[in-house]
Amino acid sequence: MTGKAIFFLFVLILAGTVFLNSNYFAVRQISLTAPPWMEARVRSLAGLRVGENIWSINPATVAGDIRRDPWVKEVVVARELPGKINIRVTQVALAGLVPARGGFYQVDKGGTILGEVKTPLPAGTPFLTGGAGMPYTVGRKPFSPPLEDDLAALAALQKVGVQVDEIHSGAGGITAYARGGTVIFLGAPGSPAALAARLRPLPAVWANLAKQGERAISIDVSKAGNVLVLPIKG
Repeated sequence: MTGKAIFFLFVLILAGTVFLNSNYFAVRQISLTAPPWMEARVRSLAGLRVGENIWSINPATVAGDIRRDPWVKEVVVARELPGKINIRVTQVALAGLVPARGGFYQVDKGGTILGEVKTPLPAGTPFLTGGAGMPYTVGRKPFSPPLEDDLAALAALQKVGVQVDEIHSGAGGITAYARGGTVIFLGAPGSPAALAARLRPLPAVWANLAKQGERAISIDVSKAGNVLVLPIKG
């Protein structure tokens, strides 16, 4: 390579470097798609600023920083030239709220504690009170058989279409408080198959009550195949 060719190559590299670091590639917009309540925490973890050069941002590093939040299930970070960063965050599947010392914590369907909840509490989220008062650690799955029983019962009830306000596992078995005021006695904890067998008659029970213009004060399914209903008009 001649000296002239080397010189032109140097000029070309220099021009390219100047161009890539110019204001043309300054970040002008940070687009975030996430649940509204998560936006502030995601932006804080991302640590991005309008005006910084887009090539100085490593999408994989930003995604890793955001993923440290136990509420985050999936995150995608991508550049959109010349000056836009797109962030898309998916929240973990929330199961319910567990009472803890000093407040409430959200728990996912796998039993991992996600974080403390400030008032007002999320509307429509069931309370899982079997393990009330236990010391929970954010980001970890505690050893708590009552909480595991609550989660298993919640999943089984949801499969048959029952909306739940609270589930409590105690010495007397599992009790669910359905939306609308019906108390459901599930009996002793059991396998998913055993819980499913106990709850299988519920849709027919609800349908029959509605046909009769009644609702249930309580339903006892603690023994598979034996459903006890205490009805009331209205």
